[in-house]
Formats: sequence, C-alpha cells, structure tokens
Amino acid sequence: MSRGWLTPPVLGWVAFMKDERIRRRPAEQRAVLDFQARCFYLTRQNLPGPEMARWLLANLDAIVAACADDGPFLYAVHANQIKKMTI
Repeated sequence: MSRGWLTPPVLGWVAFMKDERIRRRPAEQRAVLDFQARCFYLTRQNLPGPEMARWLLANLDAIVAACADDGPFLYAVHANQIKKMTI
C-alpha cells in the first residue's frame, strides 16, 4: 500500500475520504497510527458530490472541534453527526 495519501498530515492537514473500508484494512489503520494522521471518512461512498458537501458542511463545527485534537484519529462522517472510531 502506498502511504502517499498520508503525506499531508505532516503539514498539519486533515485527510478526508469516502472509503469506509479503512475500518477493515489493518495496513491502512496502521498507517493512520504511524503518521499520527487526522482522518474523516464518509459512511456512504456512493453519494453524489453535492450531497458529500452537504454532509461535511452539516458537520463542520464538529469536524473543526475534533481537529483541535492531535492525531491519530479516525471519524466516521454521517449525514448529521460524526463518530470517533477505534483504530
């Protein structure tokens, strides 16, 4: 697995993804831990772009609050809430 997708956390960035399978992929979870990454994923990967934006904007305050913490962390983004997941 390429870990290039986790380069941005080194710069203080946050990773957003639409693939919830990270919950079942130990190598990707290990990368989140190793890189102290701060990650959010949409729980429905088949959403059209505008709906993805609505979900993220609906949760913006919670996402910003979660980002006040250092990584590593992984949050599931639902339509109206975020939920911290165990890595």
